[in-house]
Amino acid sequence: MRFRINFYYPAISIVIMGFILISCQEKKTKPKIKFWYSYNKDNGKHFTSDTFEIGKIKQAVGNNSFIANKAFTYKDKSYGISMYTNEPGAPIDGGVVYYELNHLGIIYSRSTAWISYGVLKSNNDSINDLINVAIQNILLHEGLRCFDVSSLYKYKKDVNFTPPSN
Repeated sequence: MRFRINFYYPAISIVIMGFILISCQEKKTKPKIKFWYSYNKDNGKHFTSDTFEIGKIKQAVGNNSFIANKAFTYKDKSYGISMYTNEPGAPIDGGVVYYELNHLGIIYSRSTAWISYGVLKSNNDSINDLINVAIQNILLHEGLRCFDVSSLYKYKKDVNFTPPSN
């Protein structure tokens, strides 16, 4: 009788511990990837759009005109950037240049007449890294540059630099 009791207690304890461990485990679910656009306007104001899911990312479809494209490689995968505009003629007030990353959507847009732009962001670091590398390719590739508005603004040439006080 003594052998049976000593044998059953550890077995029952193991079964109970197993139930406790299984019931205490939290089901870890990956958070949904959310996106939003971050906008910077020429007046220095900054704002963001509401968040949305991947299927709601803006696409350069409709009346937009294709201008150029460029392929690049990131982490051993090939990607393509396409450049579109809603005003294929001379840049006008209200004209926009869109940069679309294949299989994702518009990741960067800028005004053709003002110093304003928008960038797609997400709550996923890997996607943000890909978007940043794509934007670097946009900025560094001469064929993807658009109208430069800096010539419209007169900057004061003689600006005295005052170092910050300690």
